[in-house]
Amino acid sequence: MLVAQFRLAEGPLARFVARWSAPLEAEYGFLLGRFIDSATLARANAIALRWGVHPHEVMIANGWLDAEDYYRALAQNCGATFRAKLPAAEIATAAAASPRQSLASGLLKERARERSFVFAPERLRPNALRAMLARLSPYEFSLASPHAVRGAICRHFAPSFAHHAVEGLASRRPAHSARTRVALWQRLVFILSSIGVLAAVGFAPLATLWAVSAALALLFVPLIGFRLLAAYGLFASGSDGEPVRSPRVPDHELPIYTLLVPLYREAHMLPSLIEALSRLDYPAAKLDIKIVLEASDHTTIETARALGLPGMFEIVVVPELHPRTKPKALNYALPLARGEYMW
Repeated sequence: MLVAQFRLAEGPLARFVARWSAPLEAEYGFLLGRFIDSATLARANAIALRWGVHPHEVMIANGWLDAEDYYRALAQNCGATFRAKLPAAEIATAAAASPRQSLASGLLKERARERSFVFAPERLRPNALRAMLARLSPYEFSLASPHAVRGAICRHFAPSFAHHAVEGLASRRPAHSARTRVALWQRLVFILSSIGVLAAVGFAPLATLWAVSAALALLFVPLIGFRLLAAYGLFASGSDGEPVRSPRVPDHELPIYTLLVPLYREAHMLPSLIEALSRLDYPAAKLDIKIVLEASDHTTIETARALGLPGMFEIVVVPELHPRTKPKALNYALPLARGEYMW
């Protein structure tokens, strides 16, 4: 029941309040003089209008405002409690929601109190949040940062995430998993093919070499031709001699894009990698970059945390699970992706 009311309040009411022409400095006044100045707020608002997001999303994504500082000040301004830490023993999902539903809503339930919830209002402006909280009374809401809520969801669903990372493919599609043993007919084909190749090399080595070369040519020449054709189309010039380019999609129409970046014992390259990712020509508030690290890789974790990453980055620490491979790390981080598309 509450989840339905929550979605209703977060939808039409939030959009109505967002359209209400409240003065920008009045709405975000609780930040001025403490964390930002008027010029930063005006700049963030101009960028937010172009990107199709809210000013606080711009400031957090660009690193102009710390996420925890913002949500702490927002909770104080709304008269709500701020929860910096969310122990797994105190938190549960609302209405038995799935990990994806919990991540999408940012809503968690406090175990000890019947009508109390924890909420990360990532996509709500302050005025919309205040109106929503008033509408949902007598339910009580504590506020937390999205990072804290996602961490609590990871801890709550830890067994499920671990199973998905290691056993997900084998349980869903066992025929496509390497865990499934090779079938008898596959072993027979491999053995007979190997015997046939060895026999051919023994009786006619030169002819066998020509046959293998021709087979490889049939396999790779079409691929090379396709790549050359694609490169020609990419660099083809228009009538004016300039490269043909598709019209640029307006920033406000771009979707949220998730990048999963798995690293292991690569602390030395982390600063330059972060700098390169920060220069991507894409709205920072619509980038969801997960730096996926292994729990045993203490050096890389410490280096990543010491960099003071802006809000578009998030460090995901994969617990000790075997096999210790990057595909497993990507599988673990996949349920945390917020983007419509992913790379």
